[in-house]
Amino acid sequence: MDKTQSKLDVSNLVAKYQRLANNCMLKEFIEAQTVNEFILPRFQFFGWDIHNIHADEVTPEELISKGRVDWAFRIDGILHVRNSSLKYSQKLVSISLTGVIIFIIL
Repeated sequence: MDKTQSKLDVSNLVAKYQRLANNCMLKEFIEAQTVNEFILPRFQFFGWDIHNIHADEVTPEELISKGRVDWAFRIDGILHVRNSSLKYSQKLVSISLTGVIIFIIL
């Protein structure tokens, strides 16, 4: 993974988000748009094989012990990241995750 390119890609993604927010276009986004335009690219920029070309790292719509997540991310078959996505206009009510790192990207 090229860190310089990843930083540039993330910067471009942030600029896109800011441009859409400034033009009040984010409220029109549906969940699928949020996933395809912001969430999956972010994980790809950090080196995840989101299309599972080389490994089964990323799986959509997965059942876990405490319910369902929209995306599960694995390293060597072990679940490391769980992602649930909402459309922009939905409010985040609660998060119940276990793990070392929990982050929310709006």
